[in-house]
Formats: sequence, structure tokens, C-alpha cells
Amino acid sequence: MRVANVQDGHFILDEIKTIAVTETEIKRYLLKHGDVLLTEGGDPDKLGRGSVWEEQIENCIHQNHIFRVRVLNVKKLNPYYLSSLISSIYGKAYFLKAAKQTTGIASINSTQLKKFPLVLPPINLQNKFVAIVEKVGGLKTSYQKSLSELENLYGSLSQRAFKGELDLSKVPLDVVVTPEPIIVKGNICAPSVKAEGIGHVSRGYTEENLIKTLKQFRGKIFSFDELWAALTFLDLAGLPEQSEIQDKIVEMLEADNANLTQVFDFLFSEDSEDNKNKKIALRFTDAN
Repeated sequence: MRVANVQDGHFILDEIKTIAVTETEIKRYLLKHGDVLLTEGGDPDKLGRGSVWEEQIENCIHQNHIFRVRVLNVKKLNPYYLSSLISSIYGKAYFLKAAKQTTGIASINSTQLKKFPLVLPPINLQNKFVAIVEKVGGLKTSYQKSLSELENLYGSLSQRAFKGELDLSKVPLDVVVTPEPIIVKGNICAPSVKAEGIGHVSRGYTEENLIKTLKQFRGKIFSFDELWAALTFLDLAGLPEQSEIQDKIVEMLEADNANLTQVFDFLFSEDSEDNKNKKIALRFTDAN
């Protein structure tokens, strides 16, 4: 099992390398069902990338650039919940802070992984969370398959239409009649018009933009993706890279008297209707 085989939430097993190993190496690196695998480095936004091994391949060992986390007591910790937590915004924020970064590549070591601040709810809530994640994943796969089939059908129909193999005579078409161009001889000067307040004016990014955007989410639970979407919508000149904004968010989370806090809620809480549909996310509680 190589780094290239381990993706975010799944494995790519089309190409698996085979090597000769000793009995000692087999005992050390052999994968078992339920092992949580994640890569030690890569792009900063891909830290914590991994999934749960389900023995898709027998007698499979892992490369030393892949971390293997084995849950010893599944009655207290669900491996699938652990994998989801590691790959969540909460987990990525920790790894971004702890990672060593050089020339755009970030990496973590086993010591940093062992210090991961584990949020451990009751096992029944973990199991409910995992069940919902699996259901959503199944729906996502189904929709992606349907989309792929529609794209293939569209491509096939387009080729047949261009080849004249389809009868389009009965298909209603909107015909737009373009008027004949007006030809004017001589020099024509348009009047000078000063437009005020019209058009798009690009503004430069400042840290104040980030604070103002956070205030839009005041009192609400939101994800980093939602924050990033709000920032990019402003179309600010000089907007930093996504990883820089993530670093700033981590810095704000660690600040004393921080207005920004990390929130961990479970989907479908039995206690309150208000707790439905919450997820690992952020909350901004600025009093101003």
C-alpha cells in the first residue's frame, strides 16, 4: 500500500506493487480490517487524508510513509468515526498547526499524530454518526453515477446529431433574427460620459475583510468552506491563498479571549430539534 493508493475517504487499488518482505516486516506492517490509514505529508489542504481499511486485498502491508492507527477497543471508539474526525475541519486545523511546512509541502510525524486531541462521545452517538455518513456517501455515489451516465448520453446524442443521424425537424428552435448592420460614413465621436457608481470596482483585501465576513456568521455554526466561499464572492484584489486564511483561522482559534471557537455537534441529536443537521464547524460570537 503506497501513498498514491490512499485518498481522502477511499482507496485507489487499480495498481498495487508487490515486494518480498521478512516475517518481521509482515508482523509490523500487515494491515487488518478496521485499521485507519492516513498519509504523513503532501499539500497542506490534504493533511489527514485517509480512510478505513476493510481488507480489500489479502496479505497487504503498508509503506512507511503511511500511518496506521489501530483501534484496540471498538466498544469505545468506532474506527470510521475516528477517520471522519481526522479528516474533518477540526482534524485538518490541528494538523495544519502541528505540521512542518516547506515549499508548499506539509508533513506530520507519529508524535504529532499521537497528540491528536480526540473528541470521544458515547459509542452510540459515534455509531449513529457513522451510519449517517455512510448513507450520505451512498447517495453521493449514486448521484455521481447518474451524472456520469447523463454526460455519456449527451455526448452520444451530440455525435449522432452532428453526423445527421437524428431527425431534428420536429424539435422547436427559437430563431433570433439579426437586423442588417447600419453602415455610417464619416467620423463619429461618442459624447464623453462620466459614470459614477456604475460598474465593478476591485478592492484590496485586508484583515478587516475577514473580520467583517466572520461577523456575517455571528452566532451561527458554519464551515470553513462556507467562510471561504463568502470571501471569494467579494472578489477582493490580493485575496490570500486558502491555506493562508486557514492559518489565520487557526491563529484566531488559539488567541486569548477568542471570539472564534471550534464547535463539534452531532447530526440528528435526540435531545433537541435545534441540534439537527449540525456538523463539525466554527462559531463566531463577536459581541460588537
